[in-house]
Amino acid sequence: MRYVKPGSKLRVGVVEVVRDKGLLTIKDPYSRLEYLVSDDLEVSLLPVPPIHVPLKLSKYLYIKIRNPVIVGKDLDLWVKVPYELAVVVNKELVGVVTPFKVKHILHGNVVDGLVCRYYESKAYSGEPGDVGIEALAKVRVVTNGKPVVLKYVIVPAENLIFYEVRGRYYYEVLRSRRTPVGFFADLTRLPPVEEGVEVARPNPLSSMHVFRGYLTTVRWASWAP
Repeated sequence: MRYVKPGSKLRVGVVEVVRDKGLLTIKDPYSRLEYLVSDDLEVSLLPVPPIHVPLKLSKYLYIKIRNPVIVGKDLDLWVKVPYELAVVVNKELVGVVTPFKVKHILHGNVVDGLVCRYYESKAYSGEPGDVGIEALAKVRVVTNGKPVVLKYVIVPAENLIFYEVRGRYYYEVLRSRRTPVGFFADLTRLPPVEEGVEVARPNPLSSMHVFRGYLTTVRWASWAP
């Protein structure tokens, strides 16, 4: 969790936050939020699933693995993953912004395929140290005794739990399994590291709709090849 104190400036990826003289300004490439906020109120930024900006098109996150992994037996891998930031004023959710450029991809065919938020990462055999602002996810690859070539994993992200350790964010452990239509992850509700502290979920994020103008949506919609 990040706090925005009066008179402070903060930058997280492409998100810029300024709180000065009672005015709170938060912007990313897709929106600009401005509020008059008195100095006695607490302003915080909380990590939330990366599916709300610039428009909630899907509940799924598609993680493409740049270095495909061949797995013979069950194995834990690590990947770098995105998140969005909920803007919370005294426990009241007022908006959502993203530190990362947004792309989407269609998994499957145009009739019954899945539209997913798209992100790329290398796979790591252990927890990487050079993370930057990205979050980390531990992916438990389940093979059921058959060799697996893992090139991507699709995460049902809407109810994803976040953990925090010394300012670094983590997803809950993801359990990847092969299905007839691709590799999907189950949410396990397990912390990926022992010292992980669960991040409180803003309320009412589940019912929030982020509205953008038509021209904004057309301008910023980007589809991964």
